[in-house]
Amino acid sequence: MKKELIIHVCLVLFSLLAAVIIFELFLRLIDYNYTPLRIEVQFKTDWRDYHAFQDQNFVADPELIWRPKESASLFNFQGYRGQELPAN
Repeated sequence: MKKELIIHVCLVLFSLLAAVIIFELFLRLIDYNYTPLRIEVQFKTDWRDYHAFQDQNFVADPELIWRPKESASLFNFQGYRGQELPAN
């Protein structure tokens, strides 16, 4: 009984390994290359463009995508909404 179980488990593992190898070879055969999703504004009426770059409280930032305007009354001196936090 125990020997049969070990044989069945080995057979399943071998079958999975063979399937992965065959799938990998197939992807290489068709020259498949993975490219990650690129998010970009496609239309001038895209809401992401408005909220990220044209909102009156925000400006474009090369690292953060957008950041609060320094003159916006919605934010405190530290750039957060609400009361200023004490420095620790």
